[in-house]
Amino acid sequence: MSDPSNNKNDSNIDLYKNINPKNFENIEIPNREQFQNFQQHNNYFQQQQQPSSHNSYQPHRQQFNPYGNRDTSYNPYKKDRDNYNNNSGGGGSSIRQQQQLHFIKKQNEIVSSHYDNKQNTPIHIRAQSKIISLKNINNWVKSMLIQEYSKPNTIVFDICGGKLGDLQKWIKAQIKSLIVSDISLESLKHGLERYNQKLNYIHFNITMIAVDCFSSKLLDVFPKQPSSNKLKNKKKKINNNNNEEDNSSESENEQEDEDDDDDYENEELLKVNLVSCQFALHYSFRTEESARSLLKNVSSVLEDGGHFIGTIPNSCLIVKKLRESKSNKFGNEVFKIEFKEKEPNFSAFGCAYNFFLEDAIDFLEEYLVHIDVLIELARDYQLEIVSHSNFHNLIYEKSKSKPSHDLLRKMNCFNSNNTISQAEWDALGIYKTFVFKKIGNGENSNNNNNNNNNNNNSNNNDYKAKSLSNDDIIVNL
Repeated sequence: MSDPSNNKNDSNIDLYKNINPKNFENIEIPNREQFQNFQQHNNYFQQQQQPSSHNSYQPHRQQFNPYGNRDTSYNPYKKDRDNYNNNSGGGGSSIRQQQQLHFIKKQNEIVSSHYDNKQNTPIHIRAQSKIISLKNINNWVKSMLIQEYSKPNTIVFDICGGKLGDLQKWIKAQIKSLIVSDISLESLKHGLERYNQKLNYIHFNITMIAVDCFSSKLLDVFPKQPSSNKLKNKKKKINNNNNEEDNSSESENEQEDEDDDDDYENEELLKVNLVSCQFALHYSFRTEESARSLLKNVSSVLEDGGHFIGTIPNSCLIVKKLRESKSNKFGNEVFKIEFKEKEPNFSAFGCAYNFFLEDAIDFLEEYLVHIDVLIELARDYQLEIVSHSNFHNLIYEKSKSKPSHDLLRKMNCFNSNNTISQAEWDALGIYKTFVFKKIGNGENSNNNNNNNNNNNNSNNNDYKAKSLSNDDIIVNL
């Protein structure tokens, strides 16, 4: 797949010069009081037949568009690359690449260290969290996405899902195979603990990969089509577990290894039916290259017609709240956002802010994701937007369904007053969901996976998961 980032026909127009602050100020969202009353009606489902302010709430997409009526011919990916190279002589490109590699390495270490140090929290301790309703609703939102786009007996790629926080959701979805990747090796180890504790309920195989998910390293170790028998050998080489070779046969083994490597490289990547990236895609927006690498990785392994689902920060609301604060920070007792710059320019990539979330994230550096930028960028990789919605709207819309509404209660999403705190409700507003679909002819990949699904449809429930150890994690850091 050619990389569209090599296209030099860039425009000098700044994507954000025509941002109209009123587009942020006029954003309409349901308030907590509406939601509280909405939940406390005992005859809620009967009232759905009656006219109400809730039923009349129909936000228009333009209300959530921070860019106004801008010219669609704008190229949002203009970088300082050309100007930098022109102003720094012949060595500008290599210097910039070295600086960027150093920056990415540093960011990987920061993010990895943050999640490495977080331990699995026992359920009884988790229930005492100040933001338990927020956490449970976040899980409910992910459940809504997974239930809608995950079908039984499919192959799923959970990117940046190291701790297997959605393991129970995949179990309920009755999938056939799960591939998980994450930058944090420790998170993957914690995920394995969770996996091994639920072996009796798991009827799918799992592959775990420690790698920078926003780089080409991911595709180097991603599973190949089922016809391959080389994956285990490749895994051993990557993990450096084949160092205890007999000296007498060393040259022989080296030749066999080279042959295996050639065969492995020539094999096709396994195509998955669904890719999920929950609360992590924004880390890729540290640079344009990282964001493109993530989308290229997703598109490379996703079958034609497959879906890419996830959750990201809601840039519209974040910018709106920041403007209202008349400073570079805002928040409450539950969350805090502080931008690195006193007057942020809300650039397409690398617009950094420190994020704090009670009992979860301790002022970790994150990046703004403008949904229009993500949509345009994804289109370069055959990923077309299906839908995107802020959490407030999604809660309203999805909870109209009785099963979804019942699940809210089953997952203990409300406090003793049958609602959630104002602070948690405000924190929910800073997130949104997205769904993309891979566009293509759909012949090869769909047929391959459909045949695999049909062949395994009858005996998938008979599959018994086996206990795994840390040595089973593929490491390519």
